[in-house]
Amino acid sequence: MKPLSRTAKKLLIVDDLEGVREVYTELFNPYFEIKAAERGEEALELFHSFQPDVVYLDIHLEGTSASLQGPALLRLMKMKRPGVLICIISSDSSREDELIQAGADAFFDKDPSRGQLFDFLIARGLLEVVQDLTRNGPCS
Repeated sequence: MKPLSRTAKKLLIVDDLEGVREVYTELFNPYFEIKAAERGEEALELFHSFQPDVVYLDIHLEGTSASLQGPALLRLMKMKRPGVLICIISSDSSREDELIQAGADAFFDKDPSRGQLFDFLIARGLLEVVQDLTRNGPCS
């Protein structure tokens, strides 16, 4: 696999489950500079200071105020930086249309295949073609 310059692309992973943050961090670490947040408040702070190119955002964040959950946090991020790519990662597919309308660039099931995630990033020009990736395996 050929990563782009590590200083060029940044990824913010927002999920209340430590295991999910660890899996995504391990998966994308060779290709992005990564920061992770457990709660909406921390995510918004990192969003401002870290200036990510891509955000992977869970819509249900335990211990986070209602004003920084799901669509509200997504809208705040898009309002501050309209060009940032925000990918929703959730097991609640019933909210996909709502979140896409709120500004999400993609919606992935909580356990998407690596191929889906990498194909999205390649299509958006954030990764070069990944040749040695097992495209059918889940992230976890």
